[in-house]
Parts: sequence; structure tokens; C-alpha cells
Amino acid sequence: MDRHETPRGWQADTALIGLLALAKLALHLAFVNRYGYFRDELYYLACGRHLDWGYVDFPPGIGLLAALLQRTLGDSLLATRFLPILAGAGLVFITGLIAREFGGKRYAQCLAALCALAAPVLLANHHLFGVNAFEQFLWVLAVYVFVRILRTGELKLWLVFGLVAGGWATNLKFVGDMFIRLIQMSIVPLVMASVIVATPVCVLPPTSRPCSS
Repeated sequence: MDRHETPRGWQADTALIGLLALAKLALHLAFVNRYGYFRDELYYLACGRHLDWGYVDFPPGIGLLAALLQRTLGDSLLATRFLPILAGAGLVFITGLIAREFGGKRYAQCLAALCALAAPVLLANHHLFGVNAFEQFLWVLAVYVFVRILRTGELKLWLVFGLVAGGWATNLKFVGDMFIRLIQMSIVPLVMASVIVATPVCVLPPTSRPCSS
């Protein structure tokens, strides 16, 4: 048995992924007070003061989060951006776990988590209070639960998947977005596979082609 497949190996791998998530947390906390409020943050905070079942361009989830933050932590920059920072750290950790579910060892898990930590678009989104930070976290969490279902066959995890999808649905126009991404996930691998299969046929001379006789 590989040492990474033992309980102690799993604990060590999990600890390393956790350290990368903590690094993400510390990085954002170090710069949380820079540059002041972004205009969208003020919009979402205002929605938190005027709760409704939905708004012109997004469902009620972000308004509920804004109201919760303002009534518990206040509306300082640190308080406003605390949840997006936590979501970013959680995304890094779950990304490492997804790599593990696909059979990745310690190097693969840490590399995946490191890429999630350093991706510029994620660094920007998790610095601000907005729908993108929570959408990305819930999307990655949904992928992790789905991969666990496929790997273990544990049907009870569908309940967890439903809860994650429900939380996602309160944060954005989920249904249309979900179908678009599922189509992308279905079509892109097929196109790539077609290109891989067709390349030898198009490039190699007739006598070297796999199907030539």
C-alpha cells in the first residue's frame, strides 16, 4: 500500500491542503482594507437594507448575506469581505480534495490547491463581497460532492448535492447557468477527443495512418 493511501498519509495531505487554504485566508486578510469599497459592494449592502424575494439582476441570496453581515459584524471593509475570504479559502481546500478524489497524490493535491490559490480571477473575486465569490465556492463544492457520488456510490450524498444546489440557486440565476455549463462540460471533451482521434488521420501520410492497410 502506498504511504499516501494510509490514514496517516491522508491526514498529512489534508494538513498541507489546509495550510494552503490558510495561506489564502492570510493573504486576503493582509490586504482587506486596501482600495476602499467597490461600487458593487455598496449595491449589495444596500440590498441587505432592503430585503426582498429577488432583485433586478440576481436572486435574494446576496441580500440575505449582506443583511446578516451588517446585523452581526457591521459594515466595515473587514466585516463586508469576511465571508468572501472564507469562501475563497474553502475553495482552495476543496480543490485539493477534488484532486484526491481523482486519484491524485500529495503533489497533485497541493498543485491543484496552489493553482486555485494563485489564480488572478479568484484572487480578485475573493477580495470583494459579491455573488461571484459564493458562486465559485458553491460550484466547486457541488463538483466535489458529485465526484464523491460517482466514486463511492453513496446515494445519500445526493441530499448534500441538493442543499448545495439550493444554496447556489439563491445566489444567481442558477437554472440557465447550470444548463449552459453542463452543455459545455459535455461538448468540450467530445470535441477534444475528436481532434485527438482525427489528428493522425489528417497529418500522417497515407501509409502511416492507423487505419491504412
